[in-house]
Amino acid sequence: MINSHYDYFKRRHIPGPLPRFFYGHYQEFWSMETYFKQFQEWTRRYRSIYGLFEGTQPIYVVLDADFLQQVYIKQFSSFHSRPFSKILQANSNEKVHVFLATRVKWHRQRHDINLTCSAAKLKLMSPLINGCIKAMLNKVSEIAYDKKTRNQYL
Repeated sequence: MINSHYDYFKRRHIPGPLPRFFYGHYQEFWSMETYFKQFQEWTRRYRSIYGLFEGTQPIYVVLDADFLQQVYIKQFSSFHSRPFSKILQANSNEKVHVFLATRVKWHRQRHDINLTCSAAKLKLMSPLINGCIKAMLNKVSEIAYDKKTRNQYL
């Protein structure tokens, strides 16, 4: 019975690493220094949409921006209050995390975000964001120049 759970993504023709009985992909996460390194490796291998298991529970990993826009913006009323990955949930603050919010809390947060992130307000913030980007690029250039200079004398 449990083994049939692990055919979930195969039946839907969605790629992903082979899960281990009972553990799913937990053991891979436990053996890595950080979760994100494991996600990077799988994303290189399986691209923008693939499936994983938390124990026997299937979870989708989606990096396709168009697909996410369809789900989270155009069809958000059908997809709010979905369970959030326990792997990522362990590192988050439930009090402010919009992805962990459910029903009433999710609707309130969504409303507040829409007011805050309107196109007009984002346009007002663009000079500030551009200034931060320029400062970061200058700092990166300084560090790269320093490393290059140091390597010349070694």
